Amino acid sequence: MKVTAILKGSKDAHNRQPVCLRKADGKTRKFRIIKGMRVSKDQFEKGKIKSSHPHYKTWNEIIKAEIDKFQNEEFTPEEKVPETSFYHFCNDFISRIERKRSKDTVRQYSGEVRKMKGFKESVRLSQIDRDWLQDYSDYCYSLGNKDNTLWKTFKFVRMMILQALKEKKISEDPFLFFETPKYKQPETKYLTRDEIDLLDSYVQSKECPAQLAFIGNWFLISCWTALRYSDCRNFDKKKIKSGRIIVYTKKTGTPVSLPFHARLKNLFERVDYKPLHFTNEYCNRMLKVICEAAGIDPHSYHASRHAFGVMAASAGIRRETIQVLMGHNDIKSTAIYARLVPAVVDAELAKMS
Repeated sequence: MKVTAILKGSKDAHNRQPVCLRKADGKTRKFRIIKGMRVSKDQFEKGKIKSSHPHYKTWNEIIKAEIDKFQNEEFTPEEKVPETSFYHFCNDFISRIERKRSKDTVRQYSGEVRKMKGFKESVRLSQIDRDWLQDYSDYCYSLGNKDNTLWKTFKFVRMMILQALKEKKISEDPFLFFETPKYKQPETKYLTRDEIDLLDSYVQSKECPAQLAFIGNWFLISCWTALRYSDCRNFDKKKIKSGRIIVYTKKTGTPVSLPFHARLKNLFERVDYKPLHFTNEYCNRMLKVICEAAGIDPHSYHASRHAFGVMAASAGIRRETIQVLMGHNDIKSTAIYARLVPAVVDAELAKMS
């Protein structure tokens, strides 16, 4: 029986890999990562850290101790777990959490399963390894998926793997040796006040079909309230009372209270106080049609919150107040709007002169 130190797993930003112990008896192999120990290939040779590494003496002692410890452990074959269809496991999980998550989240999860089936019609949990993850990543890119779409996709796959480990359906985590796609902060897109006015004019015109007008008016409500799509979808007229609109945001549970002024009253009368009952994906598709007809750049529904943040920052409203109005848990999420409005930065700097 032999235990060897090797480099195995995904590389980090500095091209370093985890130092891993491999134990083999000729038929079966087991692996164990030495936590906190990563080196590049040029600093590792024949199971040891080269002297060019600043901590080579200490780390080589740790490797030797870990090898001895691993060597002395009884080598028993891992307990076999029953073969389970990965897709069946995913769908079973989705059905169990369906009542606890929003319809849009459940719809997204189900969509991820359908996309995986498009890659391979069937796959067992035990077959989800580094190679499968890499092949699926390549497949997603071939579909035209961008980095952030892949990040969301693998966030779901990772969640399923962790759940399978928790339920002891599998014994190894394939993500230990796979570099998960990174999330990239997208460009913040928003509507200017002039664009909001153009959109408002179009949705009130005779040229705008009723369904587009309904979606457009809800989008305008979001521009003036910063309500998320999920809050618009779950809107209840009872939330308007004593001259205010009070919403406990679905995403964070944060209470938001706004004065129900004349502009909002007019917009809510246009939608007859009915909630936004279309899916987010459908609303985004229709918003592109609405924006094009109004003569402005296309926007997704979330751009309405950015529009609110920019208008609030431009009006000189304090950052802490904008944070409360937008239901942000972190002030860093609010700070972006000050950076988008040069006049706000200029006014703050003027205090120094």
